[in-house]
Amino acid sequence: MNVIEKISVVMCTYNGEKYIRQQLDSILQQTYPIHEIIINDDISTDKTVDIIKEYMIRHDNIHLFVNSKRLGAHPNFMVALEKASGNYIAISDQDDIWELTKIEKQIACIKGYTLCFSLSRAFGDGVEAYTECRVPNTNVFRLLFYPVIPGHAMLFERSVLSHIPKTDYVVYDLLLALAANLFGGIVACPEVLNLHRRHNSAFSYSMPKNYNKSIFNVFNYICSGITGYFQKRDKIRRHFSAMNYLLSAFDPNGQDELLKDALLFSQCMFKGSFSSILETSRICFKRRNEIFYAKTKDNTTLKIRALLWPLLCSEYY
Repeated sequence: MNVIEKISVVMCTYNGEKYIRQQLDSILQQTYPIHEIIINDDISTDKTVDIIKEYMIRHDNIHLFVNSKRLGAHPNFMVALEKASGNYIAISDQDDIWELTKIEKQIACIKGYTLCFSLSRAFGDGVEAYTECRVPNTNVFRLLFYPVIPGHAMLFERSVLSHIPKTDYVVYDLLLALAANLFGGIVACPEVLNLHRRHNSAFSYSMPKNYNKSIFNVFNYICSGITGYFQKRDKIRRHFSAMNYLLSAFDPNGQDELLKDALLFSQCMFKGSFSSILETSRICFKRRNEIFYAKTKDNTTLKIRALLWPLLCSEYY
């Protein structure tokens, strides 16, 4: 007999009246039972709260909380996640639309792991969005740079929350991915189970990059990365200062070799001196197969990219 897991869906809202009905309907119509829907509203000024209250009349598993002061996206999600009582938590954006089998398929995938993520298809009003269909690299070394798994794609064990240190400097989806990676593991459900709404302002999602390996593209990529590093140096240093704190909290005794390298890399990126950048290049060269998406037959190119990666990673900031 299959055990029915308690699923908490956590949604944070702010002025979402235009689309929230579509998302609530897609959650309530899931083929897998939903134990509760936790909604944390960040003091919406439109009819979002009124719409949620309409749904609460018909669905007693919807629980609404309204903040007493504006928190912003990251703190709002962290507060909301703590209110979930299910043994599994799924994160929802207020304006997405779920495939009706999303939770059912993710529950089937997650067995033996602490976090499962699905793929998403971007869509929007008047936006021809680019969808990345490759399963992302979720290695700890890749997660150092940016949150490769978006929160709206996640289903995870509630126990993951107990491993997350308190911080306001690392976004919630990166915190969850790092903790899950280190305490139980991450698995992909390689299907598009979420329609993720993009708006006209999200330009970077509507224009795919040209990855043809021409001499011009390679030269432009290297020049842009190096220039970007010096332009964004302060922001990059702040990011790796936060990662240094986070990794130290995850492995306070320094027992894990991969984490030791990740911690040293973060410390050197924070310092930003010439000698420390040379050290980060050495680490990237050593960990190149963990950092990059896929191994390539062109080993020379991979090695050069690894050596330059501490500067080229500036595109993420």
